[in-house]
Amino acid sequence: MIIEEEKDLYMKIDLIGRIYIKDMILFYDEPVMFSCVNDFGNYFIANCIDYDEESKYWLFVPISEARLIKGLRGNISAYDLFKESEGGYLWSICESLKGGLSKAQQIQSLLISDDDLPSKDSYINIYDDEMLKAKKEDIVVSSQKERREIIDISLEPNNSHEHEIACETMAKTLKDTQKLVYLIADKKGANINKVPKAIERDNILNVSGTFAASFGIRLKSDNLSSILGYSKLQDNIKVFMDILDAKSDIKKITNILDKLNPTVGLAYNRFLRNLEKSNLGIKTTCAFPNEYTKSISLTHEEIVNSINALKSEIEITKRIIELNGKLVGANSLRKSFEFITIEDEKISGTIDENVKIDEYILPRNAKMKVQVELSFNDITNKEYTKYTLLALSYNI
Repeated sequence: MIIEEEKDLYMKIDLIGRIYIKDMILFYDEPVMFSCVNDFGNYFIANCIDYDEESKYWLFVPISEARLIKGLRGNISAYDLFKESEGGYLWSICESLKGGLSKAQQIQSLLISDDDLPSKDSYINIYDDEMLKAKKEDIVVSSQKERREIIDISLEPNNSHEHEIACETMAKTLKDTQKLVYLIADKKGANINKVPKAIERDNILNVSGTFAASFGIRLKSDNLSSILGYSKLQDNIKVFMDILDAKSDIKKITNILDKLNPTVGLAYNRFLRNLEKSNLGIKTTCAFPNEYTKSISLTHEEIVNSINALKSEIEITKRIIELNGKLVGANSLRKSFEFITIEDEKISGTIDENVKIDEYILPRNAKMKVQVELSFNDITNKEYTKYTLLALSYNI
């Protein structure tokens, strides 16, 4: 229970209790919009929507601390904070200008008129710019408070503590990191360039700022974790950290990669090669709302050793997988096929000589067994994927 000083009391409401202003969002001669808290530690955002000679009329939206922080940082529009409230309801407050107890009535948020809400393109941002500032708060504390997964990536140019880095290098590192997390999550995928939209949605990482640690970048999950501090993204970040931790131990790397989408090895190889090309070392630290945390550090030399260890593992990788979807094209003379999976992933390749396709009424729902052959060319620094159809059955 939070007990505030009586002098900080702003309003007393019959069904909510005593209200104390936490963050002032809009002030025009007097408070118009603010975040606040009651004696029980419940958070709200309050917005004054009207007034007359006798009363002020407010909308109070109940909000978790994690969503409040996202809202105050401009990650959620002011309109959505009210219209899409977590509990599906708001409090309509009538405050008497003569003093006394304000009256509250609970209303469904979806029934609120847009005329009483902030504009759809308005955002709140009360925090100072976090760019290029040292981390002020422990990563685990931040993760718990915001209910978001956090990854801190520190890039170390020339194994030194330089605080500047090339734009292209930072962009590639961020892109490679996000791609790896996507592919780790896509357990049945076979395309390094595309993953299902649902997997993307559950595993989006946002850049929230940089910090002073050689060149430090902080990433945060786009989604909030559950009340118990868990999300699907956590499992995939753990695997990402385990791959880094394996370094050049080929046995550990193989044990991890064998359980994953066959494209993960190629994506990890690209990740390491971009770091090596830029002469970087890297340190990563992750933290989850459930207090899990882990740190991994790789010097430039360890990155080179990891690349060499990966060569034998991913130079040519073959994996047989099963896919459901639609056969949309088949050419028996050229022995070629085209297939679209249920995740809208397009696959094309050759038909094995033992597979007979004598029906040409396409497209048709089907299940296919396909061999995925992944290869990496050291000279061109490019990945190649080849698909061979091994078996096909039509769904009735």
